Amino acid sequence: DIGSSEMSRDAAAAYVHALQWSLTQKEAHAAKAIEILNAWAATLQSVSGHDARLLVGMDGVAFCNAAELLRHTSTLWPGADQRRFERMLREVFYPVIEDFYPTANGNWDASMIQTMIAMGIFLDDRGMFDRAVDYYRRGEGNGAIENYFNEIGQCQESGRDQAHVQMGMGFLSCACEMAWKQGVDLDGAANNRLARGFEYTAKYNL
Repeated sequence: DIGSSEMSRDAAAAYVHALQWSLTQKEAHAAKAIEILNAWAATLQSVSGHDARLLVGMDGVAFCNAAELLRHTSTLWPGADQRRFERMLREVFYPVIEDFYPTANGNWDASMIQTMIAMGIFLDDRGMFDRAVDYYRRGEGNGAIENYFNEIGQCQESGRDQAHVQMGMGFLSCACEMAWKQGVDLDGAANNRLARGFEYTAKYNL
């Protein structure tokens, strides 16, 4: 844990402050979110180690959604700072998750799918967005929708533990929601396979 807990806490804080700004219009929240995003964009040079892909996948989406809210609702974030944040996404985050992690449990891929979709949207990069969408639908790894859940909704991780199953479902659901707002229906993929996963998991846990 060399900076990963700090990254997770700051990603969450940036997103919550961006939400608070959007809901209350109190500029202190926007300023704090911007301060956090700028600090990481100006400092972070690499993300490495065994859990690098999972860390970027889990935290990148919060950074991106905070940035998305601020870019479109606040005038406090200078263009130069926004471009520096974009460079962090392209040059530090994206190389880590670009090829996903086909041999890992599916929650890893699911985390990276959501963040790659969020990055594609913020960067207005259709190629990046489509790469994540295509992997969700037809990827080789366990996080692709037809690999993560079988026809009856049982998850690849169901026999492991329910925390990872529900975490992976949450990541994929987040990816679907962001794609939906861009006019892309991932919820209905593979005959509503994600919904089958939610139903199976709810029945199992009940």
